[in-house]
Amino acid sequence: GDPLFEGGYSYLKPGAVEARRDVHESGSDGLYFAGEASCGGRFGASMTVAGASYAGWDAVHRAAAFLKKGRG
Repeated sequence: GDPLFEGGYSYLKPGAVEARRDVHESGSDGLYFAGEASCGGRFGASMTVAGASYAGWDAVHRAAAFLKKGRG
């Protein structure tokens, strides 16, 4: 119903599925990326709000583990 919102979507070019995994696994020094683009098939919810949420929680858990190891 919002006239200023025309929708949106994301997609990968054929053969670029591995890019999602690469983004997901690219964290370093406590910096981790999250979002629907990085969740890939791991959570069965890529390109959805749920996928973004799952990837966010996963990034939080990875960052917490990083800090618990005394690296932060």
